Amino acid sequence: MAWRIGVDSGGTFTDICLFDEKTGDVTVWKVASTPGDPSHAVAQGVGEALARSGAKASDVSYFGHGTTVATNALIQHRGAPTGLITSDGFRDLLEIGRQKRPDLYDLQADKPPVLVERGLRREVPERLRHDGHVETALDEAAVREAVRVLREAGVVAVAICFLYSFLDPAHEQAACRIVAEEFPEAFVCASNEVAPEFREYERLSTTVVNACLGPVMAFYIRGVADRLASLGVTARPYLTQSNGGVIGFDTAARLPVRTLLSGPSTGVVGAQMTACLAGAQDIITFDMGGTSTDVALMQGGEARPGSGRPWLSDQGADARHPYRRRWRRLDRLRRHRRVAESRTSQRRR
Repeated sequence: MAWRIGVDSGGTFTDICLFDEKTGDVTVWKVASTPGDPSHAVAQGVGEALARSGAKASDVSYFGHGTTVATNALIQHRGAPTGLITSDGFRDLLEIGRQKRPDLYDLQADKPPVLVERGLRREVPERLRHDGHVETALDEAAVREAVRVLREAGVVAVAICFLYSFLDPAHEQAACRIVAEEFPEAFVCASNEVAPEFREYERLSTTVVNACLGPVMAFYIRGVADRLASLGVTARPYLTQSNGGVIGFDTAARLPVRTLLSGPSTGVVGAQMTACLAGAQDIITFDMGGTSTDVALMQGGEARPGSGRPWLSDQGADARHPYRRRWRRLDRLRRHRRVAESRTSQRRR
């Protein structure tokens, strides 16, 4: 007997679903979330659900997990203290952004607080041209000094973003190496891995968001992995990500920004499949939790991304931070939808 387990960890409740691959039986269990350490509720719920269904932890063949830990941390501004190392002259890009106001004619509109205060944004001499050629070599001594300043300031995460680094990551890779040497306990990430694409502001903001969430998600993921191991679950665990797919725990710990708003995305995946099986083409999904509410629109049986520059908000402008999401799974969703429609049509015949 093999069991598949799905866990949805929210701010108020943690839901567990067990699916028996042989019989098709489904067992659903709900426990109160534990905000201080959400992994505790996950382990508690999984243990109780296994006991209720009479299943053994060793029989679990798949463990999929959706969590709002990263989303809630960003909404509530509970990210880790973060420093930024960037190209000379570009530390204020994080505040300048696209020079767009939330309300064009509101002269009193407040800009959202930045995730890295100005004193923790360090500039270093280096410059890559738009064609990928090096105009100014990286000043490694300046990077070391910047890392030491950030370490003394008490940051626990460091984001690195250099101009045009998506064309040649060598400078960012060298900076990461120096951070590892000077500040080995820090969480460090570079834009060439987090968001290797053009649009300097979005790439910078995405990298900063990833760094702020890194220590938070690393603590959570480590807790879930340890508690699952103590239960005897040997299946490789997966986390849902914002494109509707899943990633391993190691990838999620390194790139936690991919788990932001994964609840709305994976909820849309399930709603899309359910609606297609029911023959519905146009639906609105509404998922209300204890911290946030997720709403999505599906037209013509298709779930489409928005403008490509999503914003995260808790009913206001003060918590908005742009970040890049990847939508590679959409084509797969459409293929699944066509298969579901075909099966539904055959049954109706």
